[in-house]
Order: sequence, then structure tokens, then C-alpha cells
Amino acid sequence: DVYSKELDKLAYKMCKSIDKPEKQFDAVHKPSHYNFGKYEVIDVIDDWKLNFNRGNAIKYIARAGKKDSKKTIEDLEKAVYYLNREINNLKWEKFIKGQSKCQRSKI
Repeated sequence: DVYSKELDKLAYKMCKSIDKPEKQFDAVHKPSHYNFGKYEVIDVIDDWKLNFNRGNAIKYIARAGKKDSKKTIEDLEKAVYYLNREINNLKWEKFIKGQSKCQRSKI
């Protein structure tokens, strides 16, 4: 009968959706503003083996305005903050290495 065939189709679709949920979000592990496009930002950061500052800069750029469109500029300013921290760290490392060479040449 037509009615039972339709029920079977509906049951099949329900089972299929339980086995493979389309796109479920959860506030801790998969917030909606983390999931857009093909790649999740954290996976890119891990794959590229970025350090804390570079990873945060990428994160804030990629997610700018996604959680709250009113905070796009704030998100981008956070990215700049982490980029500046990274640049200062690199400059400091270069300075320290330069100091070591100077100190060695005096000995």
C-alpha cells in the first residue's frame, strides 16, 4: 500500500540522518562561527604548524565578523595584536642572537 511505502521512505531518511547528521553545531566543539567553507580554522592552524601568535592572527582574520558582525573591526584588531606580538618576538630573538655574536667576538 502507498501509505506504508511512504512510511518506509520516511523511516529510511530518519535513520540515514541519525547515522550521518548533516551539520551539527555545539557551543564548545563546533560553534557555527567556526564552521564555514571547506576547512575549520583550527585544522588549518594544526596542519600548518603555526605557533600561538600566528595561529591566533589567522583565527581572528578568518572568523572576523562571523560571530558578531558588529565586532569585525575588533576581531581584526586582535589579529593585528597577535601579529605585532609575533613580530616583536622575532625582533627580540634576532637582537639576542646579535648580542651573542658581539659578546663572543670580544672574547
